[in-house]
Amino acid sequence: FLGADDAELLAQFGADEVLAAIAAGTAEVAGFELAARRIDGAHQYFSRANDFGFSKTSAETFTIWDKEQVLSDMVWVIRQRRPDVLITRFPPDARAGHGHHQASAILAAEAFDAAGDPNRFPEQLKYVQVWQPKRLYWNTGSYFVKPGESMDGYLQLDAGGYNPLLGESYGEIAAHSRSQHRSQGFGAAAQRGEAIEYFQFVKGTPAKTDLFEGVDQTWNRVPGGAAIGKMVSEVIQKYDAANPSASVAALEKISAAVQKLDVGQKYNFWQDEKLVAIANLIQAASGVFVEAIASAPTTVSGGATAIAYEMVNRSGYPVKLNLVTANGDFFPGDPSMQVLDSPELAAAQAIELGSGKRASGSIVAKSRNSFLISQPYWLREMGSIGMYKLPKEFAPPQLVGKPENAPVYTASFHYAVNGGPVQVCTVPVQYKHTDPTLGELYQPLAVVPPVMVNIPPARAYVFADQQPKQVPVTLRAGQAGVAGSLALQVPAGWQAEPATVAFNLKNKDDEQTVNFMLRPLAGAAAGKAELRAVATVGTEKYSRGIQQII
Repeated sequence: FLGADDAELLAQFGADEVLAAIAAGTAEVAGFELAARRIDGAHQYFSRANDFGFSKTSAETFTIWDKEQVLSDMVWVIRQRRPDVLITRFPPDARAGHGHHQASAILAAEAFDAAGDPNRFPEQLKYVQVWQPKRLYWNTGSYFVKPGESMDGYLQLDAGGYNPLLGESYGEIAAHSRSQHRSQGFGAAAQRGEAIEYFQFVKGTPAKTDLFEGVDQTWNRVPGGAAIGKMVSEVIQKYDAANPSASVAALEKISAAVQKLDVGQKYNFWQDEKLVAIANLIQAASGVFVEAIASAPTTVSGGATAIAYEMVNRSGYPVKLNLVTANGDFFPGDPSMQVLDSPELAAAQAIELGSGKRASGSIVAKSRNSFLISQPYWLREMGSIGMYKLPKEFAPPQLVGKPENAPVYTASFHYAVNGGPVQVCTVPVQYKHTDPTLGELYQPLAVVPPVMVNIPPARAYVFADQQPKQVPVTLRAGQAGVAGSLALQVPAGWQAEPATVAFNLKNKDDEQTVNFMLRPLAGAAAGKAELRAVATVGTEKYSRGIQQII
């Protein structure tokens, strides 16, 4: 629906664009962070810094983190998202209580200056422009000041407001969001009523009463945008909550007007952002539902994936579905990494859908043999204690800061509402199933090897003598009809029996467990070594396993 929040996003450029909280995030709690963001609506980014454990000082942290690399990640996000106001959660000193927290504040202050300096990280300027935020503030509180110290000198903001359209206060929403951080025991009770937050000036242009003083949050900041601002205001004024699809025609006119803007490089960020936002509003207001579902939760590199698509028209206007296409989107922004043999796979002839009607069908996407196995991109290569490492195939910096991989495939629905211009709605291809207890569940489609090799996770084998120990290895078929041999790779002076074992897995997801007996030979050197199980299929070797996280 075209609710007030969506309208404000369109008219006022949205909180994400004008306000950014800077922190050196880590991937350790990414899942919980993203669960929180699904509730509060913010966008989440992560640097390559690893949460390596408690650190007493920022100086200690910077001996383990690569400071320049983390700073580069922060500057990239600032240049990419172009916030006008930056806010840190912690101070840059011992009051932060944790070296990582201190370091995040120090880096935020440096990133504030570096983002606007063309001599800092110039390699980024191939993709983005320099950007200078207007001001940097620290979100402080009574817990950071001395007992009895007055808070009158700080800029104040009441964060406890009530949103009648959502039926909740922002304190309640924040509590729901914070309670998703389950690995840290951050469950929180809802807070209602006035909640004053305090902000201390750090850098830039100070504000007297409002964080956004001097910041134009309207379409007037974009050349030629004043007329669009008036069109947006008219849509908001005429919005009918009982008939949101009545706003679609006006939204389509706004989209056309935004496309015609000649804004140049300085403002094309807003043009691109708002075109996506308007397209989402058109879909929401028209009540169009779309999804693309893979026939299985996994596929293999070079294999075919059957994708079932569905569109439902829930508006009062006719909807015409012109085309459905599937595209590989694992490497966004890099055409050389497209994974489909054909860039588009047509899946539908034009179909007219009346109110309440649905269209469905299927397409088959086939990836190239070079398709990468699904793995969080920051874990593909071994990093250091303090830093994750981006592999070479992920060189495009657009991936820096992303909290998760892009979907394996996306499906694009080309449709028109009530004879209007063609809209394109792109969604990830997912797997869907029904759990008897939890109901309908979605999960990302994953790419797996033809055969997966699993040694029990987190198991260490300690040998005090030459007595053998059993090492179970479980094979699982990623596709039907996979056969080959399995062996343990052992260090010099060790022996595994049997040396090799043949396997033949007829059906996808079939499993076979092989028990090897491992022992050190006389004279084997003491120390620590890595044990690896390797399956050979034809000329290819596979050693990756799969672990289901529930």
